[in-house]
Parts: sequence; C-alpha cells; structure tokens
Amino acid sequence: MEGLEQRRGSVLAARAVTLQKNIRMAIHRRRLAVARWAATRLQTTQRKHRARTWFATNRAAAVRVQAAERALRARRRVTAVRRTVRATAMQAAARGRQARRRARLLRAARTVQAAARRRAWRQRFVRHKAAALRLQARRRMTVQRRQYRLDLAEKKEESKLSTQLARIQAQLQAEIEARQAAEQQAAAAKAAGIAEGQQAAAAGAGVAASPGAATAGAAAGADGDPGLLGAAASAMSSMLGYAGGGGGGGDSTMMSETNAMLMQVTKERARGVPQE
Repeated sequence: MEGLEQRRGSVLAARAVTLQKNIRMAIHRRRLAVARWAATRLQTTQRKHRARTWFATNRAAAVRVQAAERALRARRRVTAVRRTVRATAMQAAARGRQARRRARLLRAARTVQAAARRRAWRQRFVRHKAAALRLQARRRMTVQRRQYRLDLAEKKEESKLSTQLARIQAQLQAEIEARQAAEQQAAAAKAAGIAEGQQAAAAGAGVAASPGAATAGAAAGADGDPGLLGAAASAMSSMLGYAGGGGGGGDSTMMSETNAMLMQVTKERARGVPQE
C-alpha cells in the first residue's frame, strides 16, 4: 500500500509536474504570444513609423525632384517659347520687310504697267479719234458734196428757170406791147371801118341791091389790111340790117356767125397770129 501510495504519489507528482509544466508552458506560451504580439506590434509600429518617415522623406524628396524637374522643363519651355517668340518676331520682321519690299516693287511695277497701258490706250484712243474724225470728215465731205451738187443743180435749175422766166416775161412784155399796138391799130382800123361804113351806108342802096358783092368785099377785106376788114364788117352789118328788115331768122343767124368769124379773124390778124 505504501508502494502504491508512493507509486500513486510519484505518479501524481509526475502528473503534477507535467500539469505544472503544461500550465507554466501555457503561461509562458501566452506570455510569449503576448510578448511576440507586443514585439510584433512594436516592430510593426516601428516599421510603420520608419516607413512613414522614409515615405514622407522620399515623398518630399520626390516632390522636390519633380518640382525641380517641372521647373526645369517649364524654364526650358519658357526659354523655348521666348526663343520661338523672338524667332517669330524676327521672322515676322523679316517677312514684313520682304513683304514691304515686294509691295513697293509691286506698286512700282503696277505704276509702270499702268503708265504703259495708259500710254497704249491713249495712243489707241488718239488713233481711233483721228480715224473717226477722218471718217466723219469724209462723211461730211460726201454729204456736203452731195448737197453742193444738189444745190448747184437747184441753182442751175433756178438760173435756167429764171432765164426762161425772164425770156417768157420779155416775150409776154413784147406780146403785150404788140397786142397794145395791135389793139391801137385795130381801134384805128375800126374807127376807119366805121367811117367807111358810114360812107357805105350812104351808098346803101347800091350795096342792098348786090348782097353778093358785099360778101365778096368782106372776104377781100379779110385777106387784106385792117381797113378792108372794117369795111367788110360794116358791109356785113349793113347786110344784117337788110336781113333783119326783110329776111328770115335763119339768114340772120348765119350772118351773125359770119360776122363773128370775121371779127375773130380781125382780132387774130391784129395780134399777128398766122392763119392756116
């Protein structure tokens, strides 16, 4: 029993030791875990702090580097822009000078061309004007020549007509004078015929006895001078008187016509008209 108790005691002691060992191991493990966790946390915090510090430092450095790089690039761009602007200004100035020079040359060329064209057009205008003046002068000359010819023909015709008119007037004046002279002669012949008729009327018995002789005497007077015509007329008057006293109406009409014919012949002879 003592052996069992001892064995039981030894077993319990061994188990107690094992239990204590396990408890101490659990405690130590827990402490180790806590310490490890604390160390891990500490290390983590330390590393985080270091990492943050390094990151901040590197970030600031990177920012400064980037800022410097950007500033350098910006300065380069500004310098390039300034160079470009200067170059552009210089190019613009050069192009302006060239453009102004070309403009001056172009204006000079245009002035010369305008002067040449103006001279050419002026010469052409002068030639056309001279040609037009020549054509107008020739046309006016032709018209004036035609008008002159017409006027000359009219003048000649007027001169001819005036000459003919003067000739006709002279002829008419001569005829008038001749007619007046003939009328005067006829009046004198008529007066002589009336006187002779009165003388013949005194010898009316003999004339009434021979009417054929009176007719013959009248015809002879018609072929002779105006005195004989007057005598013939007086004889015919006597015959008319005789016929009116004892003849018929038909004989009176015939004698009247005969007397008219004799008077017409007398007038024509007095005018100088040739008889058939």
